[in-house]
Amino acid sequence: MINLTQHPATWSNIVFIAPIIAAFYYELTYLGIIGLIGIATSSLYHYYTERKFYFADHAVSIILLVWSIWLVYRGGFEPKLLFYILLAFAALAAYFLNTEEKGKYEIRHSYWHLFISVVGVLSIFIFVF
Repeated sequence: MINLTQHPATWSNIVFIAPIIAAFYYELTYLGIIGLIGIATSSLYHYYTERKFYFADHAVSIILLVWSIWLVYRGGFEPKLLFYILLAFAALAAYFLNTEEKGKYEIRHSYWHLFISVVGVLSIFIFVF
C-alpha cells in the first residue's frame, strides 16, 4: 500500500473539490460530473500507479482544460486580460504536467493539480459573472 504522505500527486486531488463545488453551485452540472470523474481517474492513476489509468486520467484532464477555456470564451468577460492570465495558468499547468525531472515528478504534478483547479474556478466565475 502507498503511503499518501509520500505521494502528493495522489492526495493533492483534494484541490479539485473547489471547482466541482463551484460547478454544481452555478448549475454547470456536466462540468461538475466530469470533475468528479477527473478526481476518480486521477486518484486511481496516481494511487495504483497503473498505466491502464493513464489515458483516462489525461483525457479527462484535457477535456476539463478545454471546457474551462470554452467557458471563458462564452462568458464574454471584458477586459480580456483575465482570459490571458487564465491561459498563462494553463501553460504553467501544462509545464508541470509534463515535467518528469528525476525525483520531482510527484511535487510538480501536485502543482499541476493546484493550477488546473485555479483555472477551473476562474473560468466558472468568468462565465457566471
